[in-house]
Amino acid sequence: MKKKFIPIVALASLLTLGGVATAVTSCDNQNQDNQDVKVSDVTISLSKTTLQVGEKIKATVTINPTDATNKEYIISSSNESVASVNGDEITAISKGTTEITVKTKDGDKTDSVTLTVTEQVIELTDPKLVYDGEKEFSVNAGEDLTLPTIKAISGDGKTDISNLIEVSDTNDSKSINAEFTKFNSKIAGVHTLSYYVEEGEGEDIKSDELEIKITVNPASEEGFSVTSEDNDLNNIKDTTKVFKENFAEGTKSTLYKTLGDANDASYLSGTNEAVGGNSLIINMNKTSGSAANSLFLTLNDAMPRGVSKNYIVEFDFKIVSGSNFGNVYFGLRWDGSNGINVQFANGKTSNDGVVHFKHKFTEANVPSDGNAGFFFFKLAADQEECKIAIDNFQISTSDPTSFTKVTPTSEQLTNEGGFTFNWKEKGSSFNQGETIAIDNIEDENIKNAIKGKTGFETNVMHLTNRDNHTFEGLNSTNLIAGKKLKISYTYYSVFDESLLVLPMASGVQSGTINEFDTTVIEGNIKKLSFTYNLKSGDDAINFYPTNAKFDIYMGNMTVELLENTEVKPADETENGFKVGHKFKNTSRSFGSEDKGSAKMTNDATLPSNVTGDGFNSKASLLEYKNATDNTMEWCRCLDSNGKSQLELGNTYKITVAYYMENYDASRWCINFDNAKFLDLDVGEGYHKKEINWVAEKTCDFFSFYIPGGMTVTDAKVYIAYTEVELIEIAK
Repeated sequence: MKKKFIPIVALASLLTLGGVATAVTSCDNQNQDNQDVKVSDVTISLSKTTLQVGEKIKATVTINPTDATNKEYIISSSNESVASVNGDEITAISKGTTEITVKTKDGDKTDSVTLTVTEQVIELTDPKLVYDGEKEFSVNAGEDLTLPTIKAISGDGKTDISNLIEVSDTNDSKSINAEFTKFNSKIAGVHTLSYYVEEGEGEDIKSDELEIKITVNPASEEGFSVTSEDNDLNNIKDTTKVFKENFAEGTKSTLYKTLGDANDASYLSGTNEAVGGNSLIINMNKTSGSAANSLFLTLNDAMPRGVSKNYIVEFDFKIVSGSNFGNVYFGLRWDGSNGINVQFANGKTSNDGVVHFKHKFTEANVPSDGNAGFFFFKLAADQEECKIAIDNFQISTSDPTSFTKVTPTSEQLTNEGGFTFNWKEKGSSFNQGETIAIDNIEDENIKNAIKGKTGFETNVMHLTNRDNHTFEGLNSTNLIAGKKLKISYTYYSVFDESLLVLPMASGVQSGTINEFDTTVIEGNIKKLSFTYNLKSGDDAINFYPTNAKFDIYMGNMTVELLENTEVKPADETENGFKVGHKFKNTSRSFGSEDKGSAKMTNDATLPSNVTGDGFNSKASLLEYKNATDNTMEWCRCLDSNGKSQLELGNTYKITVAYYMENYDASRWCINFDNAKFLDLDVGEGYHKKEINWVAEKTCDFFSFYIPGGMTVTDAKVYIAYTEVELIEIAK
């Protein structure tokens, strides 16, 4: 028989009715006593309380007690626009905050948690540069190359961010135009162009990079090759090695990286400007005006310090443009030194082709501290562009020939026969002079001509090039005013013309000696002697050639102090001039007539407005155009016998008659030997300036000068005459 199913509720009723008390509990709704269990409290929690827009999360609700009869609840959001609720699921809608609240049906128990919604953060992948074309190109130096079109796509894969691309050239910062569409570089070699794009900020930056290579071909081949071993600047410290540089590596070239170029006077070029391959191009006008404008090769740690060394420097150069290079110099310099300089482009023009320059800076002792190296400079700028190409640079050092340096006393000089320097046991130094053993002379003909000859021992003094050769062995300790100085020496002449001997007083020329007693002994071997009446303050003797070809090997040099038996009349100067002696110039008589920014024309026709004492129908015209720190030579102060007409200590009346048009600087000066400057009057119209001056030096030349820091834009100065008159002789 089939069993009959009786519902539990009904059964309970039946049992109750039957009077039997038995508890039957539903696991969810009833306890043993068949009574409701009330909710005491409720809590809500979220696995995270900050969501990004669009993010979803489920809430966790806990009801106490756990056996509460009615566990039903409702979850709500205080701001549905920030976050919405569906059952237990919460969805972030927009940026903001909202309260997420749970409420039970039994007892209205509640709990809340604050939810913050932020902007959606899109996790980007790296942006991509999109380009599948050629990555190697070739172009001639100085010619345009159209760069390929390269795009950039954002990390989301959708957005074009090509406008964020940056392009750089590892070898030339100026090779690419602002739009990154054109490439043009004068620097030969391989240029690596880096294309770079980035997205994000701070630590979340994503980027991509690609490279293309451009080979820039030089107009001509390099003059010589350079190995990595040759290119080590420390080679300068090793007398067995040579440092070489041909600038083939462009801006990465060792010597280029040493440049101190305050006025942006230089650049590299592999075009037809260059000597070969890449060359260093220098606008010499930008190196003029002051020492700070010079183009420096700052070698510092590579220089031998605190020891005497010979520095042998050679390079190739050519004139790129311009014609006035008579005042272009190359030198060795260190902190506290004015430099040891030599002219190297004198008389050269752009048609001369490539010229090899070599010079030895002898017996130079670079101090232990401070900056040191080599430099290029020009004394004065010209209006015309003046560019020089430098290439195939070499630097080496050698140890000077050892000798014992002595400075004789005045007593030794006054002894009978004086004192003889033999450049070994009794030696001293010349500025830009080299003590050299006869056996080490490279020219075999010269060596054989002087070896074992009278007047030569084991060493000689080698003097070359123009300008300063001051002798250290004669100074304020042994030169006595009022005595007659006699110097004689035997020498071998390679080229001995143009020598002047300049007595100096505290660095200022005090006299000029150009009358020598010269005797030919044998072939190129000669003997020279001269005398000079020493004046008060004379403390140095400068052997001063005016020709860069000057080249002699000096043997024994004897120096004597003799009694001065010559009695000068009281009314005569040392050079034999009397009060009232005058020299007058109505036209320019020496120097360059055209310096670009300044030009002198003799016998110029006068405009009708130019009048005044001394003017006739013609006069010398000095024209200035954007001229600064400019010297324009006017006349020599020497008479027909080569004696200076402006002598130390005497008083002179200097008269200058001139007419000015449009002169817009505050000063214009007379310049004596680049050492003394006397101000003239400035302003529109006629001037006659008279200056009484006690000569602070014996002068060689007379110039007109615009001081540094001043510029004359466009002016004309008509010069009627200059006159110098001796009015008082120093006692």
